[in-house]
Amino acid sequence: MTVEVAAEYLGISRTVAYSEAQRYRDTGGRAGLPNIKLGGRVLVLTALVSELIGRSVSGDAQARRVDRPRRARRRRARH
Repeated sequence: MTVEVAAEYLGISRTVAYSEAQRYRDTGGRAGLPNIKLGGRVLVLTALVSELIGRSVSGDAQARRVDRPRRARRRRARH
């Protein structure tokens, strides 16, 4: 699954997830969010996310991601 989807499951921001993924690669896997890099994509193994959250994350991770309420966008005042 992508880092973005993993972040949603884990309840962390996308920025933190990417930072932790980089930390994992920088420390040789001793700390951070376990991931692999394929070409330009950073992917987190679904089984690892399931283990971290303590429940199954099966099937298409994109379709089964956690639904969180979206924040309303603020409209800029026109002057």
